[in-house]
Amino acid sequence: MGVLQMPQVRIYWSKTCNVPTIAENVNRNRFFELRNTLHFVDKNNITESQKRDKLSLARTILEVFKNASLTLPRTEDLSIDEQMMPFSGRCPIRQYLPSKPNPVRLKKLVLAAPDGLVLDFLIYTGADTVPVEDKQLYGF
Repeated sequence: MGVLQMPQVRIYWSKTCNVPTIAENVNRNRFFELRNTLHFVDKNNITESQKRDKLSLARTILEVFKNASLTLPRTEDLSIDEQMMPFSGRCPIRQYLPSKPNPVRLKKLVLAAPDGLVLDFLIYTGADTVPVEDKQLYGF
């Protein structure tokens, strides 16, 4: 699904655009059931500090990606920029940019190599994204 990138997930099982590799291996209803119930954190054992963290339910998987990106080789020429990820679901950290074609997005700050390889990232969660002591250190 990541390679073909159809505009809607249901198209992989449609009669006109059926993708046999996917449709023959997993039932459509089973796929949506698994997708809707997939969790990385046990919601019954969330601490108070995790409740304050807006990304607590996704923090585990985000740390896996972040640790993998930190192991990539770095060059001398690096770029720090913000990157907007298209998003259509409900989320407390989404950003609304009315001038964009898809106005609802998630924002992340990215450290990237000249070829576009992401070497580190930080998901923007609002004014409290950067801790107060770091803001003073970097002049925010």
